[in-house]
Parts: sequence; structure tokens; C-alpha cells
Amino acid sequence: MRSSRDPGGLAAVPVTIAWGTRDVVLWHRAQSRRARKVLPGARHVDMPGCGHLPFSDDPAQCADVARTTTGSA
Repeated sequence: MRSSRDPGGLAAVPVTIAWGTRDVVLWHRAQSRRARKVLPGARHVDMPGCGHLPFSDDPAQCADVARTTTGSA
């Protein structure tokens, strides 16, 4: 098992991490900073106004992030 400090093969895989700026379960400021440090090659997206469940808070914004990540129209 790889540690969180060794992303292994993920470095070669396109990764998007989208984080709700109002997430109070996994606090945006601390956890997004940690994610950026562990996966610096990933695309990091802040989702303004979204909490821990961004699909409920802003489905359109989630769909946009998913479409951008996958290259879909």
C-alpha cells in the first residue's frame, strides 16, 4: 500500500480534485492545501459556495467540473 506522500502511478493520470469552499467536514483551507501538496500535478478546483456535498449544493458546477475533466462538451 502506498502512503499519501507517494502517489505512485497517479502522477501519470489526469486528476481533478474539486473542493467545496464551505466544507465543514473536511475543512477546505487545511485539506485543500494538503491535497495540493500531496498531488501537485493534479488540477485543483475550488467550488465557491459548496459544502461537503457539492452535488447537492450546485449540481451545474459539479457537471461543469466533470465535463472539463473528461474533455466532454
